[in-house]
Amino acid sequence: MVSWWIIGTAAAVYLVARYVRVRGFHRELSQVITVYPDANGVYRYLADYHERAQRWRRAPLEAAAVTGITAYEAIYALSMIDPDVLEAAERIGGDFSSWAQVEAWQRSIEAMEPSAREGAIRQLVGYTGEMKVAAHLVADGHVVEFPEAPNQAGYDLLVDGSPLQVKTTIHPSLVREHLSTYPDIPVVIPQELHELAEAPGVVVDHDLSHADVTQSVRETLEGVGDLGGLAAHVPWITLAVSGFREVVLMARGWTDLATALKNVGIDVAGVGVGSTAGVKAGLALGFVLGGTVGAVIGAILGALGGSTLGKRPANWLKARRARAAAERFRRVVEETAEAYLEALAAHVDALRRRRQAIWRTARPWLARLLWPRRRDVATAYVARRLRVNERDAGRLYQSLQHLLRTSQDRAKAAAEVLLHFHERPVYSVRLAEAFRRLREARESLVVELRKLGRDVA
Repeated sequence: MVSWWIIGTAAAVYLVARYVRVRGFHRELSQVITVYPDANGVYRYLADYHERAQRWRRAPLEAAAVTGITAYEAIYALSMIDPDVLEAAERIGGDFSSWAQVEAWQRSIEAMEPSAREGAIRQLVGYTGEMKVAAHLVADGHVVEFPEAPNQAGYDLLVDGSPLQVKTTIHPSLVREHLSTYPDIPVVIPQELHELAEAPGVVVDHDLSHADVTQSVRETLEGVGDLGGLAAHVPWITLAVSGFREVVLMARGWTDLATALKNVGIDVAGVGVGSTAGVKAGLALGFVLGGTVGAVIGAILGALGGSTLGKRPANWLKARRARAAAERFRRVVEETAEAYLEALAAHVDALRRRRQAIWRTARPWLARLLWPRRRDVATAYVARRLRVNERDAGRLYQSLQHLLRTSQDRAKAAAEVLLHFHERPVYSVRLAEAFRRLREARESLVVELRKLGRDVA
């Protein structure tokens, strides 16, 4: 009876002593030991980085500037053009069926000798005055007709069937000459000759001014010239806008002189040529459809469409090096992801071999069970941690490998794979070299994108 009591007491003491011993070992082995420094942020490449990096198209500043300035100049030119002057020019004998013919008419007058040009302007003033007097009479309820021949002798208008002469002049002698030659045909004179108002057969049109009509003729010639010259201004607008932007990029240190000059040249060639062609086509088509107002609208729309279409090939040419850098970056991202998966697989295998090696050096299981030593508990603890790490790393490897193999966009999938590096950092010579090339590719891409005005660093 005593012997059983002694055996039970010894067993209880043994179990308590074993529990205290193992608990102490566990407490010692549970201390946190930092093996890897915090890698979060060091190699954290965003999964959508390659997508953002390819957005190298800058804001369409040239298109906005070309369209805005063209619209301002076109509307200003339109405000100078008097439709009565163009109608008078057509009555003289001009053929204005197209905008090119209107421009040719304007250039022909501007190319004359000063004396001949003044004579052409005086002729236009006379016929334009007829148009304005006719408009005034129609507004008063009269029926007005023009004779078939613009140089009909004796009269310029048929008002309610009666002939009427119009003299838009400031020389009274011309009025008296008409009255002496055609005393039965009344004459309309401008407000500047109001002193002849009491003369028989003379009617003063107080809304007709020789000075105003002369100014309208001169401004119309100028307005037609300005409207036709819109296309010539476009390359200079593009040069100014593109040059200013490149100067800003150089001031930031994002580009160099050679690249800036090349980009300005491409913009002028692409946007300038496209806008010039668009303005010319818009003027021609708009004039056919809606006269001078249609020409202005066509010029504005042509500037917008031409500059926008011209910007596309210009952007494509300027972004050649950026596209090559982006493609290299994508390729290196994929290679780095492959290297990481390879290193992760090697890591899983190393954990398994290490765990097996630990158990091979351990004491027999019965000895470890009866009276564990610190080494036995440490061995079990390390083996258990190795098994957990091996399982987690193996699962991560399988999921990342599946992601990389099945994704339609390998570069994006590769970037997502690299996001896990800070969670499971591993090392291999190939992986270290891949990260070095990845940093170089990224830096090269940032340099090329900055030359295009994009900062994605």
